[in-house]
Amino acid sequence: GAVSQSGHRVALPGLAMASVSRMDARVVLVDADLRRPKSHELIGAKTSPGLSEAITGQNDLADIIQATSVVGLDFVGSGAQAPLPAALLGSKQMHEIIEGLAKTYDFLIFDSPPVMPVTDAEWKAIDAAGDAEALPRAGTRATAPDRPPG
Repeated sequence: GAVSQSGHRVALPGLAMASVSRMDARVVLVDADLRRPKSHELIGAKTSPGLSEAITGQNDLADIIQATSVVGLDFVGSGAQAPLPAALLGSKQMHEIIEGLAKTYDFLIFDSPPVMPVTDAEWKAIDAAGDAEALPRAGTRATAPDRPPG
């Protein structure tokens, strides 16, 4: 998640763009901060239709993916504000969205909610260990990062 002073909100779009240019990879940046989305502003995209609409079944996954000005980089906005963001992010539908994205993209980069102030950061669909989590394409192996006990 982002702490506004951390500069992370600016760093994630940069990470996504660098991933595309340096690795010739297909990358999707997903704004999963359903309370205070900001990535759309930095990348010049729309928030809706987005993640919340796909999770609630209002839109299909293909309808929420936006092309960006960077070849190989797509964007998924947070979508309209919805009640109980933590429940949405931890839902079976969110897990299915991640699986769907992983079939198309080499890397999935998530802008997640702040870790301390809100419960959304506890979402289990991604089980992120930090501010951004890059998940490899389906069919490849990844190891979980070391975590402190507890």
